[in-house]
Amino acid sequence: LETLRYGNSVSGPQFFSPVSDKDIIFKGSDGGSTITALTLDMSDAGTAIFNNKVIVGDTALNALLQIGNGNSSHTTVANFAHATDAYIEVENTTTQNGAGVIFTNVGTKKWTIQKDTSAHHLTIQDANSDNVMTFLQGGNVGMNETTPTSYYSKTFQINGSGTSSAIKLTNTATGNANNRG
Repeated sequence: LETLRYGNSVSGPQFFSPVSDKDIIFKGSDGGSTITALTLDMSDAGTAIFNNKVIVGDTALNALLQIGNGNSSHTTVANFAHATDAYIEVENTTTQNGAGVIFTNVGTKKWTIQKDTSAHHLTIQDANSDNVMTFLQGGNVGMNETTPTSYYSKTFQINGSGTSSAIKLTNTATGNANNRG
């Protein structure tokens, strides 16, 4: 019974599994233990299942999925597209930690967008991990306020001292401004 065929084609070497829906599995030795490094799921059109990290470009960083390298002239590192909707899902599979996106510059954290674990609200944090904007599930929003509340629903609250807190509302039709600080 033939289980794997190796050959050459016009485009280069080929591995071929002639048995329908049987995976192609790459195994190796890691510190003396046999591990499955990669499985190509042939019953799912060749879905690649890696046992550990997937690194494309730069091996210096340490992430489960890393795309690109720091020396590239490309400004788009990843493009997610779909015919109807395109989402990036960040899921925490435990109830112990939050989930979010961290923006860095040359390895230094600059901004974080994060879902808080306990209160299930969304925060935007600056480089010092200070919450500069908070979005509660009920619709309240706060700037420099982690628990924006009001007698009214869906409130926008700004906290600050001295001249650090102000709001400007402008009527774009007339150009009239209403400044409060």
